[in-house]
Amino acid sequence: MTNDDILKEWLFYSLIEGRTGVLDYLFGGGYLSDIGRRLFDFHPHIYEYPKISLDKQNQARKFYNLNENEVIYYVAYRDVRLECKKLKYVYFVISTHYICFSTNDGRHLRVRWEDIDIVWSGRIQLVDGNTFWIPLATIARYDDDHDISNSFIENLNELVEVIKENSDEQKMQYLQTIRDIKSIEQMQSVYKQYEKILSNLPNEEIKELYLEAIIKRCFDFYETEKNTSGHNSSTSKELGEYAMNMCETYLQRYSEGAHIAEIYFLKGMLLGEKSDVYDKYESLRCIRASMNHTEKSKIDHRLRNELKNKALSFADSFLSMPSKKRQFLVIDDSLSYLESNAIIVLPQELPETIHFPMGHPQEHVLYIKHPFIDDYYIPYETSEFELFKDKMDELRRVLQAMGATRITISDTKNLENSTNRKSHTNIDTNINAKINSLKGNADLTRDESSYESLLNEYGTESTYGPTKKPYIPDGLVWYPNESSWQRLFDERKDGLLHHKLRISSKSSSSLTKIQEQKLKADFKALILHIDASLEHEATETFEQNASATWELEIDFAPLEQLIDDSGNEEKPSVTTIPENTPSNNNCETADEAAYLEEVRFCLEDDGQIDEKERRMLERIRIKYNIDKSRAEELEKNLIQGTAKIGSGEQLSRVSGRQKLTKKANALLENVANQLEKHIKKQKSKNK
Repeated sequence: MTNDDILKEWLFYSLIEGRTGVLDYLFGGGYLSDIGRRLFDFHPHIYEYPKISLDKQNQARKFYNLNENEVIYYVAYRDVRLECKKLKYVYFVISTHYICFSTNDGRHLRVRWEDIDIVWSGRIQLVDGNTFWIPLATIARYDDDHDISNSFIENLNELVEVIKENSDEQKMQYLQTIRDIKSIEQMQSVYKQYEKILSNLPNEEIKELYLEAIIKRCFDFYETEKNTSGHNSSTSKELGEYAMNMCETYLQRYSEGAHIAEIYFLKGMLLGEKSDVYDKYESLRCIRASMNHTEKSKIDHRLRNELKNKALSFADSFLSMPSKKRQFLVIDDSLSYLESNAIIVLPQELPETIHFPMGHPQEHVLYIKHPFIDDYYIPYETSEFELFKDKMDELRRVLQAMGATRITISDTKNLENSTNRKSHTNIDTNINAKINSLKGNADLTRDESSYESLLNEYGTESTYGPTKKPYIPDGLVWYPNESSWQRLFDERKDGLLHHKLRISSKSSSSLTKIQEQKLKADFKALILHIDASLEHEATETFEQNASATWELEIDFAPLEQLIDDSGNEEKPSVTTIPENTPSNNNCETADEAAYLEEVRFCLEDDGQIDEKERRMLERIRIKYNIDKSRAEELEKNLIQGTAKIGSGEQLSRVSGRQKLTKKANALLENVANQLEKHIKKQKSKNK
């Protein structure tokens, strides 16, 4: 028997026949004063099944948000007159699945029959203990001789009990049909008609319960088949797709369903088996959604472990995602917010294939991918100047390789904005330290002008003593994308001796204003979800950077003074082991040998590796995929081996003498050339 059958047998008319005065009091609020009666018309209008017009049914459905499948059995409404206006106010509705009423505090509620524990004279109490106060209290007594409140409430409670028992019986009946599915063939047959079965079920509660149960049953078959034949077997894939499709159906139909947490979990487990990186991230989102829909006290180790496992699985595949889709990154160990489509969130346990500057990554800091290094991320807050410094360092290295003797860098005073920015210097710069920079744990904060910092670092004049003919070093990331640098190299090979070049910090940024605004909104939403007190820090991340344009004036050595060291003006793309690599450096690969060649290049001028040279070497190490400890070992072997060449002399002295020898040879050659030209000139005059 359905709810409709039960309600059709309830004799509404017998309850209210001859009780007009009582109904006036019940729905009219007879407790109001005469002044109130002048403003409102409290005469109730009662309609009962089947004599309820379509417009009155639609009015009731609209007022209480009932769908078309709900049969309306009882409607009470009253006219409300206020000044010259007349409004029909639906006050009380009984439908197939709900009792609907307006509370004394003005809310319009609907309560499922199955959820009601008991109806009292002034309230409805739910099974879980919640209580809603309703206008039934007004019919407690209407005079000393008549009292219909008890019979009215008793009838409602009888309906509640009958519908509950009938609903439980129906649920057991439909659940038993799912338990009777004993084979994969039966599961396949049921899946093919599950949507039709759903449409024939008597009410939404049973439909939701049936769908949840059949999803779990299908998932059980999938797990068994996967463990037997592997998740790549055709039957496993088919069952997985069945379960996935039904999960999608449930989430679309019951976005606030009673079983939504479990369905999100099952969907996450299914997606986690797939190899596609997008599926892995969606799997992570589903497990997080399952936790979000679960009471905190009920979140167990299973959920936490699966969240961690799915996060690590996605992190391992992170670099297979297209660069544009992973341009921005935030570290959040709780993975509490995964809704942004622009920002990827990862746990702190990252794969070694992702690289950050020294002291990073840190939680809740927004990172941006280096435009030309696919696996290198830098803090967005200082990205413009970090990229500019990186670009400047590489440019100076390229100019040195071209044979620059003097580089003068000056600021053109072209400031777009000199807003001071805050930079965070962590007390512990250990790269493995996991410190929340936004919360300020063990942080030192100082106000520093980024522009002034650049001025101090680059507003200088540098001199060099080149010995090699112009060439292009290995490990460059900006040069292949800078056509002006490439043209400069071509001109330099033709004998260029002097050049002026302008470079702007703004040229390093690739975001439009619209993109930055969207990113700002996404990051702010993420931070507020984690901790509302961090809103200021989220805003500070996007404060305007100071921007500067710098002019470089370069003098180059004449080509005839330079030695064609290897006969190779532009190094080939294939890395080879240099012939002069000492055997005791223990290079195992061509990449290691190429890395050591760059170390030698940095040591040539003063026998030391300064901060700029270290940044450049770190980038090359990452490019060649050399482990940090291995790079340190190679450098140590190189220094020790070079020291032995000079019978125990320090590296700086040896490299200095070698450098002086090269300079001396170049100068002698230059003097000889000049002398030869002078002799020829004199001979021509004598003739």
